[in-house]
Amino acid sequence: MLAPPPNFLVLVRQRKTAYEFTAQKVNSESIQKILEAGRLSPSSHNSQPWSFIIVTDDALIDKLMKTCVYGNFHTNPPALIAIVLEPIYENQPGLLKESLAKFTESHRYLNIGFAASNIVNQATYLGIDSCILSPVVEQANKLLGISGKKEAILLVGLGFGKKSSFSHEKTRKNFEDIVYYNLYGCKVREQHG
Repeated sequence: MLAPPPNFLVLVRQRKTAYEFTAQKVNSESIQKILEAGRLSPSSHNSQPWSFIIVTDDALIDKLMKTCVYGNFHTNPPALIAIVLEPIYENQPGLLKESLAKFTESHRYLNIGFAASNIVNQATYLGIDSCILSPVVEQANKLLGISGKKEAILLVGLGFGKKSSFSHEKTRKNFEDIVYYNLYGCKVREQHG
């Protein structure tokens, strides 16, 4: 297990997608901390349009992995967290009124991204490897007993990556290629004097 990173940027640099997992289980205390990070995620208008299903049954994990886009590139993790997108308009119908209505649908998906990010970053902090997977929602819903307008939109695999397993090199665009000042395309920082 890795030592906790000394700061957030170190943690973000350490986080990577695991493709092969060992059989070592993730303890329930760690899973609770990971779920707490997901629960505390920011969301537009504090809508919190999520619920989480912890999956540790090996047969169910195998079936869920087979529903995932690129799931065959991963070995089965010892635990999955299914992130379920809830229909916020059932709890907060005001979000579908007036000017808010045009943002509500897209914000639901952005909010799920916050929860997934918090979950994988907390896992990294605890020395636990992860992967984020996109299941075929209808199949995942059926396997997880989800009905109505709820969607098992993301699965997060948790476990401990095999040391010699496949790994992508972590590459990112250069800072100067993606950062502009005041207007898109402006590379010169405005001088205030």
